[in-house]
Amino acid sequence: MVGRWIKQSSSWEEKNKKKKRAGTPGRKAFYPEAEKFLYNWIIEQRKKGFAVNYISMRLQMCKILKEPVIQVLYLAGERRTKISQKLPEDIKQKLDEF
Repeated sequence: MVGRWIKQSSSWEEKNKKKKRAGTPGRKAFYPEAEKFLYNWIIEQRKKGFAVNYISMRLQMCKILKEPVIQVLYLAGERRTKISQKLPEDIKQKLDEF
């Protein structure tokens, strides 16, 4: 049984080489521009010889997101949205006819 698997493995490898991977692995970044700033900050900290842990990264990301440059980029997420549709202009006339 193992011998048959070994013989067939060459054909599997050829088929897998022809296939192209669809999509990208992992999740997309919520704030790609802010993550670039965070990445640069991490590199700077590592060059200085400081340890970078999850808590320090999270705190730095909060600081980065509060910066005016980043808030301008991601302001759309904080805008108010409409509660309902606008009523037509002739609503009174339609209600009277109804």
